[in-house]
Amino acid sequence: MKIECLRSHVVSGGLTFPIYIGFAKAEDIERDAMAPAFTRETPNQQIAENITSQPVKDWQRPIDMERVEGIANTFNNSGGLMPNPVLLSNNAFFHGVKITPNDVHSYATNTFTVDIEEDTPPEQKSLWILDGQHRILGLSKS
Repeated sequence: MKIECLRSHVVSGGLTFPIYIGFAKAEDIERDAMAPAFTRETPNQQIAENITSQPVKDWQRPIDMERVEGIANTFNNSGGLMPNPVLLSNNAFFHGVKITPNDVHSYATNTFTVDIEEDTPPEQKSLWILDGQHRILGLSKS
């Protein structure tokens, strides 16, 4: 999947983080991104211990399928639109994202192409869904 993006930066604690803003279909995001979630059976102690290691693994709550189905039903053939943003990041345990500047005749356009590797095993998708896992799944089903 390729996403054309604008880029900005956020500075925090003396570190600079690039932020990319782009548009993609929910079904494309669902294919290439995952929400690193613990399961309903994960003991509370394990969840608590997990957040003390970096990078944190499996911090998202499990998917609520009733919520996903509600979103899908709301937008099924309705002609409606949910322009709410979702937050994505690189999967800290997998490197499948390449970002390149877009140039036109050697002039910088201030846009970037984010190229996400698609052929990944389900447990190692290139992107993490930080916020919006229910919206992505619901919209991809509508």
